[in-house]
Amino acid sequence: MRKIKFISKNLIKKENDILHSSELWLLDNYYLIESEGKGILRGRTILPHRICSTANALLNFTDNVINKEMLDAFFESAFKADSLIESDYAHAKAGFVAVLIHRIHLAYIHDRNAIPTLITSLRHISVTDFDPFRKEYSPIELLFQTEPTGYYVQCDDKTKNGYKRALKKQAKMSKTTEFSLLEQYLNTSKEEYQTNPTSKKAFVGYYLTAPRKGYGYFFVLFSLFILSMVIIVVPLMRTNSAWITILSALFLAIPVFESSKLLVEFAYSLLV
Repeated sequence: MRKIKFISKNLIKKENDILHSSELWLLDNYYLIESEGKGILRGRTILPHRICSTANALLNFTDNVINKEMLDAFFESAFKADSLIESDYAHAKAGFVAVLIHRIHLAYIHDRNAIPTLITSLRHISVTDFDPFRKEYSPIELLFQTEPTGYYVQCDDKTKNGYKRALKKQAKMSKTTEFSLLEQYLNTSKEEYQTNPTSKKAFVGYYLTAPRKGYGYFFVLFSLFILSMVIIVVPLMRTNSAWITILSALFLAIPVFESSKLLVEFAYSLLV
């Protein structure tokens, strides 16, 4: 973004000179480049390398031409090849924007004739809604749609996104992938649906919103720590035995370590 801004300032200074047509394109569309670039910066998200590299490959194949039909074909082929994951679909638009802005800068240096094509593609990307692609080709979305009650497909986007955020947090806490964790929940919900279709546990969302066992485990360990403090540490205040002090410290280290570990993981999961 800074490089593009620097280029535009230099072009403005050349207003009395004759500008190349591609330079005029760059000046006339700088507002678009700036707004799309700032949108990425506001997100403060590290774009997945996978989506950026695939976007580069697509632009190489199409000579920098992008439109909705090409994007649809791109996501369909990526889905069939299983080459993208859930986070790639979430950041696909930002990835394409970042790649196009970078290419515009390179084109200004090496091949200014490519600038109009790149800016036209950036315009298409800026007005294209990527959400339908995610709904149609995202593995997580398609897996959610197989839940037995049929309630998920009736939910609005806000509710669906809430379930996906909960799934992401729980997957991080469980140190597993979102896809495998969702498969586990779906298998459990389908078994429940066969025995009791009206049960809350027959809907996969129940497992994403219900309290998790990991939290209970944390509180049990924390309670053990408090109990240890009362039973062991307090009597130590009346004795000078080094062995008792060492053994007590080792005994306390286990629940303290486990409790701290779970507490840090839980706090981290709330922030991501």
